[in-house]
Amino acid sequence: MLMMFQQLVQVCQVMVIISFSSSITSLASDLLPPGGGLPSHGDNQLYYFPCFSATSRRRILSSNNLVGTLPEALAQIKNLTDFRVSDNNLNGTVPEFIGRWTQLEKLGLCATGLQGPIPRAIFLLENLTDLRISDTPGPEFPLPKVPNKMKYLVLRNINLNGTIPKEAWDVEKTLDLTFNKLVGGLPPVTIRRNFTFLSGNLLTGTVPESFIQSNQYL
Repeated sequence: MLMMFQQLVQVCQVMVIISFSSSITSLASDLLPPGGGLPSHGDNQLYYFPCFSATSRRRILSSNNLVGTLPEALAQIKNLTDFRVSDNNLNGTVPEFIGRWTQLEKLGLCATGLQGPIPRAIFLLENLTDLRISDTPGPEFPLPKVPNKMKYLVLRNINLNGTIPKEAWDVEKTLDLTFNKLVGGLPPVTIRRNFTFLSGNLLTGTVPESFIQSNQYL
């Protein structure tokens, strides 16, 4: 009886291994580009960074130990709607091709290890509703106009200067512009949102009572 049980366990283990291997093979075939293969060590790109198929729509790679640069192969993805690679150990600059992902709705580049300048085209992506970039050293630059009806705008410690454009005040849920070099005052009227964070800037003037009433958490 014990022998029969041990044989049954072995059969189940084999079945699990086969199933797992099959799923890994399927995943690898989806991620590897035509022609296959990961970049070599000499490519100075992400040796442990997965490649992507041209039909990928969401890639969430945050909070890993990824190193290297974002590979140019990512530029081939045309329908990407969600890309997050925060909290890694990348190097190089924020690539220009991100500004050509016209279908992008959510972008997370917080504490990636990348440096600026941040391409202006990223701020002009019309479908973007959730943009989060933080801890990205680089040259000072003014905050460009952002798409209308953004829900989340987090641009923390990225060397912004100048005044805050009107479009930023229209962000619906969370506005975080902390630890930059922004100047100017607060608007007398802003939409009611959940969170507004502006610490660590060079703002002037007083805080209007209407501004306080319109923000649940300051």
